[in-house]
Amino acid sequence: MNIAKKWIAATWAAGCLFLAASQAQAALVDISSSVPTLSLTPIQQTVRPGERVVVQVNLADAGTAVGAFDLSVLFNYTGSPQQPDNGVLAYVGYSLSDSLGDLVLQQASDMSLNGITESEIVLREVSYLETSDLTPLQDTTFPLATLLFKGAKLGFSDLGFSKATLSDADGNQITLVKFESAEVSVVPIPGAAVLLGSGLLGLVGIRRRKRG
Repeated sequence: MNIAKKWIAATWAAGCLFLAASQAQAALVDISSSVPTLSLTPIQQTVRPGERVVVQVNLADAGTAVGAFDLSVLFNYTGSPQQPDNGVLAYVGYSLSDSLGDLVLQQASDMSLNGITESEIVLREVSYLETSDLTPLQDTTFPLATLLFKGAKLGFSDLGFSKATLSDADGNQITLVKFESAEVSVVPIPGAAVLLGSGLLGLVGIRRRKRG
């Protein structure tokens, strides 16, 4: 009987150890998969010349409330950021989210107005809110800014980060582990659409001549 009790106790203890080890391993997996990530979304877009392109700058799993950021986003390059400006995208503008506070209410300041070139967008924002005020504004994944372009000419344009610095409300730097870039393809207008457009213009011309 004592042997049976000892065997049951040993089996129970081994089961507890296995469960604890499994939970610990699962926790490690969760931690490794939840790292501070800066991304551009959507990852891929296809547009026609002249169409609008909207790209969102997102931050995920920062681990703390973000109080400031300084980001450089490159565009109009393919493969090598060292050789930008292929002219595929035309920059239109940007807007910052309210994740660091309301700019109108002066809860944050936009420092990026003069940091824009033909192939690089420099986004800078500083919040004046405390951590307790910032936390409700920032989900696990939240937007920092939205970039607006339009298709300028046929081709491909990669978009990626050349610089990224983030800090919490106390000025402590947040170490970014992962970066995700994006790609935009500007493709020709389908031949059928061109023909249809030409046909409609022709009909308009005929109608005007008849009225004349």
